[in-house]
Amino acid sequence: MWYAIAIAVIYTIIQAYYCVKKKYFKELLVSMVIILISAMYLVIPFTELNIPTVSDIVYFIFKPLAELIFEIKK
Repeated sequence: MWYAIAIAVIYTIIQAYYCVKKKYFKELLVSMVIILISAMYLVIPFTELNIPTVSDIVYFIFKPLAELIFEIKK
């Protein structure tokens, strides 16, 4: 687990240096969020946290929307 965190931190530092050097601040923000989410899901199996998976989140968002669309269609 610590190797994964170390690799994520090293990659984050390299990515941040590149983005700041090129003045890509929006890209820096997006990449940091993506790296944070990936590192979080990488550490979950080791810590046994009960965090919803990506498919659970997508289901939570789109299930009411799909029900609404199909209800209107009737």
